[in-house]
Amino acid sequence: MVVTRCDQPAPYRDLITGETGISDDYRDSAVSASRAMKGQAIAQNRDDLRARLATTDPASTTEGVELQPELAAKAVVSAMVHWPTEVPRELSAQLAAMIERNVAYRDAFLRTAAHNASAAATVFIELARPLRGRDRANALTLAAACYYLGSDGVMVGVIFDHIAEDTELPSLA
Repeated sequence: MVVTRCDQPAPYRDLITGETGISDDYRDSAVSASRAMKGQAIAQNRDDLRARLATTDPASTTEGVELQPELAAKAVVSAMVHWPTEVPRELSAQLAAMIERNVAYRDAFLRTAAHNASAAATVFIELARPLRGRDRANALTLAAACYYLGSDGVMVGVIFDHIAEDTELPSLA
């Protein structure tokens, strides 16, 4: 379907059926209601989506972090199950260290995220906020994978564009 604009009713043409007409305002559509019920963002443009990826200060590092996989896994899963909830800043460094040191941990986080991809994506974005550089890119890549599982390709693209501006894309990306 081709439509000239989405922020208000506009002429459209369906390229498959040849049907033409006037589109509805996307903010009042059944698709928007469905996205809202699934916890997905509704935004006017990519900049609004990108604003969801803002960092926090001070930055967290993985320097000197002792891996505690059982505790970290329980905390991440708990955050996913009980979202929205407070995400401890220490968990960000633990997640980043686990991803960096062992790809099996990264894959385990992805497997747990498949249960509720939307909540998992939001948790991984929260965990990425205090991180910088490669650590942030790894955490945001997990969020992108979750958005992909949840069929939110636009947010996947926004995340990858955001990562690419700051650092090299991780191999998973």
